Amino acid sequence: MAANVVSDAVPATIRRLRRRIERDPTNPDSLLTEYGRGWRLILAKPSPESTPTRPLFGRKLEIEAIHSRWRDTRLQTLVGPGGVGKTALAHVVSPRGTVFIDLSSAYDESGVLQAIRAVFPRLHLGTEDKESLRTLVARRMQGAPLVVFDNADTAIDIILPWIQALGDLNILVTSRIPMGTAEEYILQVASLNPSAAMALFRHRYQQAGGTAPLDESALLAVVQSIDCLPLALELVAPRAVILSLDDLMRDLHARIDAIPTLAGTHRHRGIRPCLQSSWDRLTPELGLTMGAISLFSAEFELADAEALTGHSCLESIEQLVRQSMVNIVRPGRFRLLALVRAYGLEQAEEHYRAAHTQWVLGRLRQLGFGRTRSAGLNALLPDLLACVTHETDEQAIVEAALGARDADWLAGINARSTVLRDALKRVQLPSSIARLTLQLAYDATLYDPRYSIELLESCPEHSYSLLELEIRSRGCILGFSGPVDVDHWRRCIEEESDLQSKARTLNQLACHLRSSLDYEGAYSAAVRALEATRKSGNIAEEAYALQQLASACVGLGEIDRAISFSRRSLETARNSGFYATIIQSESQFATICAALDRDLADEIFGDVARKLMAQGLLQPAAHFTGNRGVNAWLNGDKERCLTLLDRLDFQLLQPSTRSYFGAFREVARHEFELTDGARLRQSLSDLARTGRPALAELLAICTLPEDTHRTVDEILAPFGDATLRADLTSAREIARKAAE
Repeated sequence: MAANVVSDAVPATIRRLRRRIERDPTNPDSLLTEYGRGWRLILAKPSPESTPTRPLFGRKLEIEAIHSRWRDTRLQTLVGPGGVGKTALAHVVSPRGTVFIDLSSAYDESGVLQAIRAVFPRLHLGTEDKESLRTLVARRMQGAPLVVFDNADTAIDIILPWIQALGDLNILVTSRIPMGTAEEYILQVASLNPSAAMALFRHRYQQAGGTAPLDESALLAVVQSIDCLPLALELVAPRAVILSLDDLMRDLHARIDAIPTLAGTHRHRGIRPCLQSSWDRLTPELGLTMGAISLFSAEFELADAEALTGHSCLESIEQLVRQSMVNIVRPGRFRLLALVRAYGLEQAEEHYRAAHTQWVLGRLRQLGFGRTRSAGLNALLPDLLACVTHETDEQAIVEAALGARDADWLAGINARSTVLRDALKRVQLPSSIARLTLQLAYDATLYDPRYSIELLESCPEHSYSLLELEIRSRGCILGFSGPVDVDHWRRCIEEESDLQSKARTLNQLACHLRSSLDYEGAYSAAVRALEATRKSGNIAEEAYALQQLASACVGLGEIDRAISFSRRSLETARNSGFYATIIQSESQFATICAALDRDLADEIFGDVARKLMAQGLLQPAAHFTGNRGVNAWLNGDKERCLTLLDRLDFQLLQPSTRSYFGAFREVARHEFELTDGARLRQSLSDLARTGRPALAELLAICTLPEDTHRTVDEILAPFGDATLRADLTSAREIARKAAE
């Protein structure tokens, strides 16, 4: 080949390569010409790819919504709180070739230029005017299937002109606040649903080396405690390798610092930096409002926020919603994520804390004792518990604790006792200690009468003598304290001016008189209790008065009237909405029905037990199953009685009930020679320690083997002949009427 012949093969190859790899082959970024030397390939750091760094859980609906909306708009904004997974979602919906611009460090125009330069390192930026720069960048982006501006909340106003310069390109923005343009489609990105949150937790746990199976219920509690927030889940999950889920739950309880923070300066390295960056963008006025509403432990309304702050909050709440700090439950009702609330509590002004306590107690007093009390108490429960934990005024602590105790019936006796004990740790005045101790003792009569008496004996001097007498009477009914001065009791009732206390005490007097076989006196006291409850509006106590009337009628042999009163009690209880009152009324109705039709009683017991099981209320369901077993014995079906009691989970029952059904089961087993006399005698001893009337009832309806008679005599000796005779007479009379 001649020396002056120049081949075009290499330049042609370069041109073909540029058409394949460059966004704009006429202005290359990667394959550059160096005059006098040749060509140079620059492998610049690529923009983030659309492939996520981890599997995405629970975002199918969001992904479908984003893809479908491109038919109607060129601009979509993913809006949500920090750590909710907006960036990960943007990666998943970005096709190959997407221009992905991270604006997390951009706070001004120069920061935006720096973020763009990170994507186009060879693009010369900084000398042209802003409009020319935007035109130049837009030309580089032409042909891209999508442009993503990630973490744009700190540069919303700055990137709007850039978005306008991009023409018809599809643009996806991730931000904690919307862009505010007319063409924008907003997609709110919320926390994961619990099942998706649990799946993400397991994935990160296994990535961290976890191999042990995770308990479903404990895992659910953990993910819900951190709002099912993806960032929190990813940070917390590795700790499950070294901590049990129960320990992890205790560590996480209302503590942001229990969530690990990674090294570095990026705001998404931890929950606290993430929340801090959100808080830093608030104006002083919004910060004060945010601190105030962080005191609400559950949902709140605009009027509640204004009651705390003392001024109009509409615009502030609107701005906080816009900045993803406040969530809308439904129009007019709002809530905060638990982690946002925990951070806000650290910033709350002290005078707002006092205002919150007054708001809670004011709401509690407004509830009254009518049909809406139960629902109102359950809604207010988180705030009541917060007052018990954080308040310093003893009167407020006591009032909040007693309100929380009333609201916590559904959670069971242990939850009620726990809130009262927690409050006792925070009070010092004798009157405060006495009031809480007396309520604790009142509850203890349901499961441990001896403990109830111990509590009463430890109680200091106080001014609640009527309430103390009421509690001591409960202990006396169960046979664990001295005699009751009924005349003094009646005098106290006459002197009592508070209708609530009078109704409650009259009901207890009726209960005591009935157990003493004074059925006419019990009926009279119950009638007066019913009158007092109707005047006071306490619908739950009204249902209890009707129960006492029904029980008194059983003692008087008026079964038809007993059933009528029991039906009214059940209807009233259901109207009250109080779970415990409904259970008591249903139990009594089934028991009274048993006096007429044991097959009907069996059907009622079984139906109620199934309903309770379906709702996950295992403890009362077990109680009804036990009643069903005793009813089968009285119906002559001893084999079925044993079958029902054998499948009973005794650990679900309160001690007194457990002892009663346990003794009955041993009697049934002895009937079929499945147990020895020693176990039967032990079960009878356990029952006697729990409650004498219950043992008397069992003796009245069961024929015990000869080898247990001496044991029974020894068990009952401390009670004396008169009390034993009264109990046995009462129990046998009820059994006789049931048999008739």
